[in-house]
Amino acid sequence: MSEKTKLTIFIFITTILSIVFGQRIYWKCTFENDDCSFQSNVPDQFQVYKFERGNLKTPERAENCMYARKTNSHLEEAYLFSSKLNIPRNIGKLCFKFNILMSNGQDELFVFFLKDYQIVKQRAFSMKYSHEIFKWIEKTDYLSQSVDEIMIKSSRKNSATSIIAIDNMEFNDCYADSSSTPPSSTNIDSILQCNFDSSTTCQYELLRSSQNRIDNYAWTVSNPQHSFYGLPEQDVSKNGYYLHSGPFVCWEGDRVYLKSSSIIVTNPRCKLSFYYHMSGENVGTLTVYTNNKENLQQVLVEKRGPQGESWLTEDISLPIGEYELIFEGKCTILSLSHIAVDEITTHNCQSPSLSTPRPTPNRNSPTLLECRFEQDFCNYYQSTQTHQWVIGRETPSSNTGPQVPYSGNFVYFEATTATRGYFSLLESPVVYFDKETCLSFMYNMHGSHIGRFLVSLITLDQNENRIIGNETILNEIGNKGTDWIRFSHTINDYPQIRPRKLNFYAFYGRGYKGDVSFDEVTISYGSCPGSARSTRETSSVTVRPGPSPKLLECQFEQDFCNYYQNSTNYQWLIGRETPSRDTGPQAPYSGNFVYFEATTATRGYFSLLESPIVYFDKETCLSFMYNMYGSHTGRFLVSLITFDQTDSRIIRNETILNEIGNKGMEWIRFSYTIRNSPQIAHIKLNFMGLYGRGYRGDISFDGIQINDGSCLV
Repeated sequence: MSEKTKLTIFIFITTILSIVFGQRIYWKCTFENDDCSFQSNVPDQFQVYKFERGNLKTPERAENCMYARKTNSHLEEAYLFSSKLNIPRNIGKLCFKFNILMSNGQDELFVFFLKDYQIVKQRAFSMKYSHEIFKWIEKTDYLSQSVDEIMIKSSRKNSATSIIAIDNMEFNDCYADSSSTPPSSTNIDSILQCNFDSSTTCQYELLRSSQNRIDNYAWTVSNPQHSFYGLPEQDVSKNGYYLHSGPFVCWEGDRVYLKSSSIIVTNPRCKLSFYYHMSGENVGTLTVYTNNKENLQQVLVEKRGPQGESWLTEDISLPIGEYELIFEGKCTILSLSHIAVDEITTHNCQSPSLSTPRPTPNRNSPTLLECRFEQDFCNYYQSTQTHQWVIGRETPSSNTGPQVPYSGNFVYFEATTATRGYFSLLESPVVYFDKETCLSFMYNMHGSHIGRFLVSLITLDQNENRIIGNETILNEIGNKGTDWIRFSHTINDYPQIRPRKLNFYAFYGRGYKGDVSFDEVTISYGSCPGSARSTRETSSVTVRPGPSPKLLECQFEQDFCNYYQNSTNYQWLIGRETPSRDTGPQAPYSGNFVYFEATTATRGYFSLLESPIVYFDKETCLSFMYNMYGSHTGRFLVSLITFDQTDSRIIRNETILNEIGNKGMEWIRFSYTIRNSPQIAHIKLNFMGLYGRGYRGDISFDGIQINDGSCLV
């Protein structure tokens, strides 16, 4: 029997069953006999990390599935791409049901839903907050429109037992599917509010990462009598308790969680407020985010590093939906510093009364959409797991992104750290347009690898819970040149005033020269200038003079950033420690670092790491950390190479650091001021490590930073 005949019989049987039982199945795949026309991102003959069909023989089942298993490959991600799915295009409601199995709490599985080659929805799943490790779990996801392709991505972490599997996938019409029925409302105030003064965490649950290296690192409730090591001397009320991370030292990467039970937010005015205290040089990171039933997280606020010696307050708009709220404390370096939280309160979170008319649109004015992105995202929030929008005055890569800012900081999609299938989504709050309104913003799509920039106006039902319309107002692909472009669009909802929100998408193209940027969202009443409903207008700018010095910055966590090796006999390495005893850093400065491994070197060996050529147009401070510990240590030499204005001829070679021999176990900070000159200086940076006289000669450096102005003495 041919595959086509089998498919015809299957569709016939599922149609008959849908008539009998009330649910229509549009597409189904069990992987029992074949791979359902899915394609992997690597050929079958390659023995690397990839999806393959097989039987995991778990206690719950002994059937074939599609899984990705840990291998010795350097690859960290595996992909599956479906063929075109035969699902009716005019469907307004669709359910995707499937089973997943994951063996590691840090691994993730992503499902992308596509229509006409565009991602219309994306979901991420993990077992980070679940005890269902290595168990098959059934999931159902609700879609408000039809799709014609799906893409599945597994992302593994460093685990010898990593297995991510998927099976029994099905698209149906959601009929009689209890998982698609929204749950009832919950008392948000009683769940989220807590002042810790009863010496408890109220209704929050305390959790810690299973990967923590310090066993007793956890959230702890204390009062002033228990204060130590830089903790606040008193709580916010000055006579009660507060929550803090501790109680003692933590290790880099250790995490603790304060997790609420599930809440359902239906009021768009719902806000969360809390106080936080973060003092000390190595205090770490505080992140507040939501986690929904599919384990898709949305970051609401993140605070990194020291924030001063006093209590500070933060107000957050809670997004509509069902989820848990999580306060995460993360240790960034071996530290005695602590994060403290107090007085968690909520405002306007009760569901709007169904017996009274909706408030007038003035409550959520379109002016909430306005933003210049100078300090933050204003009222917008990130809503994607794969990639985040970033705020800055320039993008770090050369030959892509705006050559000058339009007006101060702007928002950009950084393509260097993205890969195939990655996208960023920035969502606005819900607003109401009660009169004719002109929406406008500036955007830039410069680079030979540019993907897609898409802006859509979402229309919700009157309860603001369900999408009933999705209008794409801008859909641009590819390189649009160095200029900023103004886009304007007239919105006229009157007299039918409807809840609306604005979404900004950027999709990865085909390489690092794919930065997409936008800025200065403005609202004005009346129609936009010009006869057309949507208009574009180019705004010419002066081209920035060449690659930015920011390209020199690197923390060496994953790779050498923009630097490259230029030595025929020896290479710099990246790691958290060097393998030899009595040499090299005794503790990392901040995560991974670069080092010269003397054990396998011999007389005359050296390593050379070179930067790209960058252009300095102002006085700039270059700084980095280095370590030269070991009785056999050779020489560490750092030089600034200056080129002519064509970048073809060296006109100066300046040694800014030349150290020989053992300098002790401590990390040493080096700073150097690059002076301003009449002409823009074309400079590259070289780091050279030279072998000394034995295996105790490891040389390390880390944390290259660039700052405007002269270095502090």
